[in-house]
Amino acid sequence: MIGFTVWGLITILIHQTLILMVKIHRPTIYPISVFKLQLTQLINRSSNVNVENGILSFSFDEKQFDISCKDSRVVKEPGYEILIDEVTTCRIDRSLMNVCTKDKCEAMSTRHDFNT
Repeated sequence: MIGFTVWGLITILIHQTLILMVKIHRPTIYPISVFKLQLTQLINRSSNVNVENGILSFSFDEKQFDISCKDSRVVKEPGYEILIDEVTTCRIDRSLMNVCTKDKCEAMSTRHDFNT
């Protein structure tokens, strides 16, 4: 009976240690990091990229779109697609888009080498 109890405790200890190791080594993926990657890919595949009055305009798939900061969101219009929400700071200028959430801030280029 004692041998079974010791083996049970060892098994529980190993299980809890493995759970802790997974939690420690699991990378944190912030929504703003995903947004940065998506925005960079979108701009690099777009043409006629331009910034005026804090609005990023571009052509993609033969359609014209605008990205702007509205309330606590970054949105793409037409269609009011929310690209990221819970934004605390958002600023778009000719070369950079600076966006902050409660977790992290990112600066993204609003230009690419193939603008037409």
